[in-house]
Amino acid sequence: MADSIGARIRYRRLRRGGMTQTVLAGLAGVSQSYISQVEAGRRVVDRRSTLVGIAAALQVTVADLLDQPGDPTDPAKAGAADAVPAIWAALIEIEEGERRTPSHSIGELTAAIEQSAALRLRANHAAMAPLLPGLLLDAAGYGGTMLAQVAYQTSTCLRHIGYRHLALNAAKVALAAAQETESPAWIGATRFTCTQSLPMEAPELAARVADRALVDLQSTAAAQDVRQVLGQLHLAAAFTSAVAGRQDDARSHLAEADREALVAFIRAERAAPRLFAMNPIARDSVVAMVRRAQRRSISEDLRVLARRFGIEVYA
Repeated sequence: MADSIGARIRYRRLRRGGMTQTVLAGLAGVSQSYISQVEAGRRVVDRRSTLVGIAAALQVTVADLLDQPGDPTDPAKAGAADAVPAIWAALIEIEEGERRTPSHSIGELTAAIEQSAALRLRANHAAMAPLLPGLLLDAAGYGGTMLAQVAYQTSTCLRHIGYRHLALNAAKVALAAAQETESPAWIGATRFTCTQSLPMEAPELAARVADRALVDLQSTAAAQDVRQVLGQLHLAAAFTSAVAGRQDDARSHLAEADREALVAFIRAERAAPRLFAMNPIARDSVVAMVRRAQRRSISEDLRVLARRFGIEVYA
């Protein structure tokens, strides 16, 4: 059927500058033959995690792949959109250099930022978006890391509800605030969200932005908080390189992202082995890493993590 999910995946893939099935499969953590069968309608995507992985690789939402992006009955999206004009006004005020006296103490604002972060992790944009105008204006009054955090969250929220152009504005506000703090980790994180917010029609630009961010972070790459950002940037660079037709660069960045993820997973497993083994997201990620590594070689560290989840690894 022309309107099947497989057809929509193929359409979105080809819109990414002719991204190949192999690159999409690598970014999504599945095999090329799996993508081929799905696109041909011979196989269904029966796992939510796989659908999420494919959507992330294509930089679209799951709703886009399910042909539900413009559903006017979606209360979450409609509720979030209602707050966009006020968010936009707050961003303009900050970009113009205006600063209000914060209406909340640092402690109160910190708690509110944590609440917004928790809503972001649950993708509850309808509850998160109305908080952002006030958070932005208060955070601008304090500046520094607080503004970087709030603007970062704002960019993520706007991008997910379909306002990519405003997401880029918020990302630039976040980057400017991070640069004032001279924190390599926050500069890297905000550059990552800048890359994510660039127009999909400008893959070469996005690839260059991601590459520059990685180069700038190399001098502080040994720091743990910076390493966490490096993995995200390598993933962004892998996608943008793939879309730009730079397949070798995409594979190289994907390998580096896997390497950073492996370091993080080893640290998490050592800190809380039982909780780590019970985490379904971690398990899905390790499965994807094993699938990709089988095309090259599987390290002993990855074999150990795979065994924690009962994942069979063949030589």
